[in-house]
Amino acid sequence: MQCHTLLLLFYLKEYQSKMAPGSMPRVGFARLLKDGVRHYRGVEESLFRNIEACLGIAATVRSSFGPKGMNKMVVNHLGKLYVTNDAAVILRELEVEHPAAKLLVMACEMMDFQIGDGTNFVIILSASLLDSAKELIRMGLNVSQIISGYNMALAKALELLPKFVCKSVHSVRDDEAVKAVVRSSIATKVYGQEDMLSDLVVQACTLALGADYSTYHVDNIRICKILGSNVEASTVMNGMAFQDCVSGEIKLIENPKVAVFSCAFAVTKLENPSSIVINTAKELMQFSKHDEEYIENYIKSLHNAGVNVVVSGGKFGDLHLHYLNKYKMMAVKISSKFDLRRLCRCTHSTIIPDMSRVPTPDMIGSCTKVQVREIGSDQLVFFEQNLKGGSLSTIIIRGSSQNTLTEVEKAIDDGVNVFRQLLKDGRLLPGAGAAELAVAREIRQFGLTYPSLERYAIEKFAIALESLPKQIADNIGAKWVEIYPHLMKKHENGENNYGLDIKAPKGGILNAVSAEIFDCFSVKEWAIKLAVNAVNTIINVDQIVLAKPAGGPPIRQPKSQEDDDTNFSQWKRIFLIDVVRGSSRTRSTILADIEAKAAPNKKWRGEYVNLKIPPAQVIKTDWCIFHWKIV
Repeated sequence: MQCHTLLLLFYLKEYQSKMAPGSMPRVGFARLLKDGVRHYRGVEESLFRNIEACLGIAATVRSSFGPKGMNKMVVNHLGKLYVTNDAAVILRELEVEHPAAKLLVMACEMMDFQIGDGTNFVIILSASLLDSAKELIRMGLNVSQIISGYNMALAKALELLPKFVCKSVHSVRDDEAVKAVVRSSIATKVYGQEDMLSDLVVQACTLALGADYSTYHVDNIRICKILGSNVEASTVMNGMAFQDCVSGEIKLIENPKVAVFSCAFAVTKLENPSSIVINTAKELMQFSKHDEEYIENYIKSLHNAGVNVVVSGGKFGDLHLHYLNKYKMMAVKISSKFDLRRLCRCTHSTIIPDMSRVPTPDMIGSCTKVQVREIGSDQLVFFEQNLKGGSLSTIIIRGSSQNTLTEVEKAIDDGVNVFRQLLKDGRLLPGAGAAELAVAREIRQFGLTYPSLERYAIEKFAIALESLPKQIADNIGAKWVEIYPHLMKKHENGENNYGLDIKAPKGGILNAVSAEIFDCFSVKEWAIKLAVNAVNTIINVDQIVLAKPAGGPPIRQPKSQEDDDTNFSQWKRIFLIDVVRGSSRTRSTILADIEAKAAPNKKWRGEYVNLKIPPAQVIKTDWCIFHWKIV
């Protein structure tokens, strides 16, 4: 019997002590954790990594700061398109996952929730403070010294802000004074249309403002977006407006009585299945006639109670709609339960949960007029009031695209929130970056007099405040190095109201008070507080432990060049084994020989190859290559 000898050339890849990018060595503290847990510690791995992530977030929204900031185009996970320069919207739709960057996002969200404006201010100031902290750490300062310096600078800034108050709004019914503040806020979103929109916002807020200021709420100012025309065609109405809600034939009712049902105005289905046996046509007629009589009697009882407008949270049945038209009653369908509650506030009515009873007089609301009007291609139902204050108001905005309507809506929302802040605190600071420059100058002088190492952190705080007007200058295309000396000269002479002039061709300076550019005191105060608190939290972290995400397949790491099996320069030939087919040698004995000859610190893997494989074929695995031929 002829024997065939198989020569196997084993090539073994040397063990690489360096781990693949993104993986963690299973030594030290990492051995105590589960597989898949990532662990970072130290200044380079944890602190600087967090700072770089936050700087990346800030770089995204930095160019959107100021009246002439750039827009960002964001498509979220649902495919919805956003074209906006509002930092809160951008960061919300980006769905940031980095834990340190999330702290900045949460500070931005808190600013939006608490104040409603100044979100970009928080992000840019935080990023400047983090960048300065990175430089201070490289200089040799301890993290605790940096945090202490930032806290002292924060306390000094909050102490200095009242010093630079240039004006106060004593009454929110002073339309001209309020418009100047609202105009400055709206200009950062839709520059060029701030005059017209500020008039609408002040008018709507005044309508929603009752005799008692405590009844004012931002939810009382509603926005109705109608596609078509342009922004200048926007209007304000006293009451509420709803789109495509009319179900009946009646289009106008003066001095209506309104009944609001949260259920569908139709025959409800039985909870338990049932069947009715009808044997003759007469029985069928009697059955349907009974239903008709019941529905007609109920609607007639509503009519006798004075109700002539029925609002339903669900659909209207065909038979119900027929009798509503018969008794000249308007049918309005509003699907949103929140809009139903707002309508009840507007008409002073009570929601009726079902059709089992006729509403009492105290449950029926009223208003001046309910009418249907067509604006553009949409039909709107208007619930109008003639109240001088304390009611709901609606701003009807027009625009050529949905993105335009969304941007105008956000600008109006900022203006409404500024009005709310003026009710709490009417103090105003000079805008155009004047307040930041004035506070930064005082803090820098305070830092020069401080004896310990915290003085460097205090000086960096002043530089971070100056980065805000510098960013405005960069966004308008001006040269900050040319404008800054002129601004400092004015501030050194005690003219602290001077800031940037964005209307100048190449940038310039102006008196913000004379130009009626103001910022709310509470906006600056809260923005500085939130920014410093977020920064102190981030730089106080020296260790990161990331648990393995729950569920789903493991994330595939990118293959590095070190793991490329085609790179033969990283493989070494270590031994040669003769295998005779038909002999008593088995797979286990062959692998035992390989293990005996391989070095202990080498990774290897061997597989048995039979003679059926064609000659001169190369078989690749993760760790070795088999090259063989028949002798």
